[in-house]
Amino acid sequence: MENQIPEQIVAERYDRLHHQLNQVAARVNREVLGKRVEVLITDIDGSSATGKSRDFRLVHFDAPANARPGDIAEVTITETKAHFILGDRDSVIIRPTRGGDAFSSRKAEAESKGVALGMPTLKSVHSK
Repeated sequence: MENQIPEQIVAERYDRLHHQLNQVAARVNREVLGKRVEVLITDIDGSSATGKSRDFRLVHFDAPANARPGDIAEVTITETKAHFILGDRDSVIIRPTRGGDAFSSRKAEAESKGVALGMPTLKSVHSK
């Protein structure tokens, strides 16, 4: 096509934009540094938990043993990055919720009965 911007200039502009967006995101996340935030726990992997704050920031923190997906954690933010914030393990308070209860119930059911994979079964064919 005619009148296209050269790829090198497009790449340079994209890099500048990306750098600027990261700076803005990091500055916005620094606003919660040292504050306590409520986090809806969405995933636990070993002792690490991930969730979303009330304003939809991605939060990572070390989870105590009683934490479950669906529960609310109150966490003090100790470090911030452009795309996520980190909470202090020693400040975590877990508030059990019905969502956490539902997760525990479904997990217990799956562990006791196994998980159905929806495997097809063969039906008998009757000839007439």
